[in-house]
Amino acid sequence: MPAGRRFVNVVLRCVSVRVRYRTHLGYQEPTYYFSNNALMYYAIAKTIEGVISTNRVTANELATGIRQAGEGMLLESIVYAHVFLSAGEHEAVFKYSDLDLREIDVVAIDRVAKTLRLVEVKCKSRISPVHVFHEEAGKLYDEEILKNIGVDDTYDIARVLVYQGGNAVLRNSKGDLLLANIADFLLFQSDIPGFTEKVRQGEGLS
Repeated sequence: MPAGRRFVNVVLRCVSVRVRYRTHLGYQEPTYYFSNNALMYYAIAKTIEGVISTNRVTANELATGIRQAGEGMLLESIVYAHVFLSAGEHEAVFKYSDLDLREIDVVAIDRVAKTLRLVEVKCKSRISPVHVFHEEAGKLYDEEILKNIGVDDTYDIARVLVYQGGNAVLRNSKGDLLLANIADFLLFQSDIPGFTEKVRQGEGLS
């Protein structure tokens, strides 16, 4: 840390959740405090689910959900940082979100070269080729989102779903989808066309 410079973390918002469960030592009732948005929303959602179903949210369920939310957020941050730091001279990198609560984790657009990379990150090790275009990758093919971003048919669009499984290219009439192992994506994300071709040729990457 540079001399004379101080850094202070300030929590502006937080939510607390108290969970009551039984152990061999008797009833425990710890209180969890969340200041991160992703974890806050998860904690609130689970608490509401528990109230509606009249079932208590168990400590194990809450801990598992917190871990999964944290892992997903961490993976998204890592992928975004790599794309942002390696962006080209004319390339803008941002996360897309709109009033309809649609989000795309990473958008990288070069309006000079007319290229667009759409990247969705999932904390999963398996993706169903049958359902992926309607579920995990559905937003990457949303025409209204593309219009909002400001692209048309003249753009070369690369769609990538990053996860913890193997690499594959799935055919689609609106454009192929690259399923990319996160480790390989971080190594080759600056050259998606070359990466995609390697996957098509069946080259071992992971």
